[in-house]
Amino acid sequence: MSDKQFHIVPLAIGEFVVLETFAIHPDNLEETTDSGIVISTQKQDFSKALPRYAKIVSKGSLVPDSELNVGDFVVFPLGGHASNIEDPRIVNGQKITEKEKRQFSYVHWKNIGARYIQE
Repeated sequence: MSDKQFHIVPLAIGEFVVLETFAIHPDNLEETTDSGIVISTQKQDFSKALPRYAKIVSKGSLVPDSELNVGDFVVFPLGGHASNIEDPRIVNGQKITEKEKRQFSYVHWKNIGARYIQE
């Protein structure tokens, strides 16, 4: 890679959407009694947290406009097939920490079963 810094983003093709996934990452997981006494504490491993929701960052040209749009927040499709995409900054040769790493996946648009809307 060149020393020049390029802005690289994953671009969806066909019937696929690219999702930026977000996992729940509490710094500590604490188990407490009903009265609030902490019985055990463990550190969360950031690399093993499962995504809970995602933001659509790109959609292929064959995804219907009436269904999903870039910027929509959706439930991450745990039951369907999803493939990971490396953080574009790493592809560009940048050094980033595990906490700074952005998580991307691509899925077929029909695997997304729900999106969040504002009431």
